[in-house]
Parts: sequence; C-alpha cells; structure tokens
Amino acid sequence: MNLEPIDPETAVELYLADREAEEAKATLYSHSSRLGHFVRWCDEEELVNVLCSDATRPCYWPRQTTWITYLSEADYHSNKSNCSRTIKFVHMPRETLVLVGRKGVQSVAEQHADRLRNTGIVDTVTTATYEVEPEAELREALSDVRADRVYAVPMCFAHTHETLKDVPRALSRLSGEVRYCDPIGKRQAVTEAIRNRAEAASDADALVLVALGNSRDDHARTAAAFHAARLRAEFDEVRTAYLLQSPAVECARYTLEADRAVACPLFVGDCEATRDRIPEQLELHRGGIDYADPFGADDVITDAIAVAVERARANSKVSTPSPDLVADAEPVATDGSGRN
Repeated sequence: MNLEPIDPETAVELYLADREAEEAKATLYSHSSRLGHFVRWCDEEELVNVLCSDATRPCYWPRQTTWITYLSEADYHSNKSNCSRTIKFVHMPRETLVLVGRKGVQSVAEQHADRLRNTGIVDTVTTATYEVEPEAELREALSDVRADRVYAVPMCFAHTHETLKDVPRALSRLSGEVRYCDPIGKRQAVTEAIRNRAEAASDADALVLVALGNSRDDHARTAAAFHAARLRAEFDEVRTAYLLQSPAVECARYTLEADRAVACPLFVGDCEATRDRIPEQLELHRGGIDYADPFGADDVITDAIAVAVERARANSKVSTPSPDLVADAEPVATDGSGRN
C-alpha cells in the first residue's frame, strides 16, 4: 500500500473535486458540511498530515470503508518510528429524504426541500407528489431515487388511507432501506405554526381548528385534539371542527361563545378545501370569524421535518414502510374514540 502524506484541508478539497463530476451540488454541499467536522477535529488534535492510499479519494468515501493513518505534530518530532495511529472511517450510507404528498402541497414541499438541502441533514432531498392514484403516480416520481437509505415524510396533517396503504406500497419498490415517518401534523412544532398563522390573521381570543377528518378513523381528530389542548393556554376558547366528521365545520359558528374568532385550516398547503369549502361552511361573509392561512409554509415546519428524520435515523429497528412500522411514531393515549 502506497501511503502519501497530505494535510486534512487539502485532502477534503481533493475528495470533493474528485466527486464533483458524479454528484449533485446539494450532495457535495452535504459532504462538505460533514467533512468540515473532520477538519476541525484534526485541528483540535494537532494532526498535520493524513496518510492515504489514494490521494484523489483521501479521507472520506461514503460507499466503502477507508483506513487512514494520521500523525500528530508532537509525535512526529519526538519519535518518527512510532508516530502513527490508525483509525477506521466506517461506511456511511448515502441518504435521501423524500417529501411526499398530494399535488396541492408541491410548492410548500419544495420550499422545505430547499431549506433542508442547505442543512446537510441528508445527501439528497427531493419531493414526490400525486393527484389521484398514489401508488401508480409515485412510481414515476420515485424512479430517480437512488440511496442506501430513504426517509419518507408525508406532507399532510394526519394519516389517511393513502398514507397508510397506497404510499407505503409505492415506497416499498425502492431498492434501498426505507424509513417511513408520521405525517408532519403530529409534530409539536405545528402548534407553533398554527399560533403564528392565527396571530398573523387576527387578534381574536377564540380559535377554531378546522381539519379534513375521516369517517373511517380518528387520526385527524387525535392530532387536532393534541394541538387544541396545547393552545388552550393561549386562547380563551378553542374549538375543533371537521369537513368529514363531527363536529362539523358548518356548526362551528353556532358553538362559539366568543363574538370574534379566528379559524385556522389544519392543512399543509392551499387547496380546494381551504379556498372554498371551509370559508363557505364557516359563512365567513357574515363576519365575526377571521381566516388564517394553512400552516404548512411556516419556517418551523422545516425544523419539524428535520426532527422526524433524526428520530427515524435513531430508530434502527425500523426499515420497512408499513402502517405498523412508522419510523418515528409516538404513542398517543386516547379514550377509544380518538380524544386524548
């Protein structure tokens, strides 16, 4: 083995230059961010050289195991014959994050994808959306995804039949390990996003949270109840209402005790429901109820997605997209009808 001395910073520069032709800019940025920790560590340990078997790929190679012998300056001058120590850089899987959802959330998903690419949390961030048939449409959207490990985050408020059945089936066709996360609506950060949207739209002390709901399960009800409970400390009155289950949106106005309220749609992005159905059923034209924007574009949602990825990464037991194997699932106590 021919070992060639090289300083850590130059080693990193040569490695990135070597990968530039075969990697996307976002991936190179991610590698550069991670290797920055290596360079800083070398500086703290007074390591002036790394000895590498291949000068063009000197210190970090994600697809294989690399051995590096390194020298500290003090050891070098005191005893050249016994100055080397050996460390092993283990294989680091190439990771991709997929933000998946209906076509209506694509612009919001792209905003978060751009922000997440700058964090270097994974090698690649992409979005995949569908309109009618998730399994069929996502097959094409996911066709370019190549990674050792894929984190998939549903860009919706709560689980639906699509996210529990169709989306997992589409993800199961990926060649790498898939870690499937809960929808972002379950995140504590969403409470902050809802509050931000409500305060931007109104100074009312009463709040109405409006979700899609589902007559077949209580995922939306459970998530809405979670945020309602947290927001009751900040609003005098908090009500929940649903388009597809009780209590119905059209009844919300008549159950409020306050004269003024602000309604927040529990949707990631703008859609037909937030533009037409909810305003119509709340009878906004009558006044007394202000209307906020969907919460999905709020900056804190980017942080919520990052937390979902970190939790899924830490949960090494989960490797299959399945409704029974959600990588970052949190237990929620309910009374049997979805109320917590």
